[in-house]
Amino acid sequence: MYRTFAVIYIILASHSFLAAFLLFMKKFNQKATFYLGLINLMMGFMFLIAYMTVDRLSINPVLQLYIVIPMVFFMTPLCYLYAVRLSRTETKNDGYHFIPAILVSVYLLIRWIERQPYPEINIEDIFGLHYISFDLYLLLQSGLLLLGGYLLKMFLIIRSYNHDIRQVYSSIEKTNLRWLQVHLGIGMAGCFIFFTTNILQYFLPAGRAPVLNRIEYAGQAFSIIFLLSIVYFTFIQQEVKERGMAPAYSRQRLGEKKEMEYVERILSYMEEHKPYLEPELTVQDLADMLNVPAARLTMVLNIHLKKNFYQFINTYRVKYAAGLMRDPAMANENILTIALEAGFNSKTSFNTYFKRIMNMTPREYRSGGAV
Repeated sequence: MYRTFAVIYIILASHSFLAAFLLFMKKFNQKATFYLGLINLMMGFMFLIAYMTVDRLSINPVLQLYIVIPMVFFMTPLCYLYAVRLSRTETKNDGYHFIPAILVSVYLLIRWIERQPYPEINIEDIFGLHYISFDLYLLLQSGLLLLGGYLLKMFLIIRSYNHDIRQVYSSIEKTNLRWLQVHLGIGMAGCFIFFTTNILQYFLPAGRAPVLNRIEYAGQAFSIIFLLSIVYFTFIQQEVKERGMAPAYSRQRLGEKKEMEYVERILSYMEEHKPYLEPELTVQDLADMLNVPAARLTMVLNIHLKKNFYQFINTYRVKYAAGLMRDPAMANENILTIALEAGFNSKTSFNTYFKRIMNMTPREYRSGGAV
């Protein structure tokens, strides 16, 4: 069994090192991919150390923790910096995020210099935590708590980003980070599982929690699959050129009459010039066409039309596409052609938003659902 774990660890280490190499070679989203590459590099070393520990105890399990615990503390701010760079979120004084990692490393270095001889550990005992001292156990758990806290912070940042881009862009399929938000949620659940199993592993007598031990190591194998999934999505993610922060509008209103004039002006321009047919239309583009501040345009859309910019533009696109599908001249055109003609840049986004507005799919609408 232990030989099997050794083989698994060396495979996982190889995949991590390969992913790190590919990320370091990537030419766009360079700051984000650099941090993700460092994370994969550290994971590779952690799995390599785990391999050496399981493979006939080439490394004492206690010494393994002296290496792994600082890596956990260093990977946490790297994960954070990866998320903020990918979403183009403005941050200041990023260096302070590494203070806990530096303090933990200094403490463990002093502890290693003053160390006592490592306890003798049998190969059967490495699947557990009962052999480590309480301070190392606290550091390990603190690292998981810190990671979980940062993942929550990252989750809120990415959720805010996904909300903001809907106030700025009319097409978000290439720039939204919904996939990262889902991964962060899974990551928080994983931290909770690891934290809980570590408590049981440490306080239960040796040999009393074999299932928990296997869950712990299966979780480590899953972590690299999880990380490689993030690597994959990072590779296909379109680079975000700017944060896309929604223009903040003043809480001071312009007056009902003035604001309704803006509403009429916007709606009239949309009907006459059809700017929504431009797939990459942004709120700043439309504001320039109307010769109004983007913040004021956002305010009118949010308050009077009860829509963000993404909803506003794509509602027009859906209605335009519905008109095309009723047009006999377009009867032989496929749905993708109609979607592109209406300003959508993918069939998936068109189908999703069409069903949300019309309560039926484009195919159902075309087959007789149109009234």
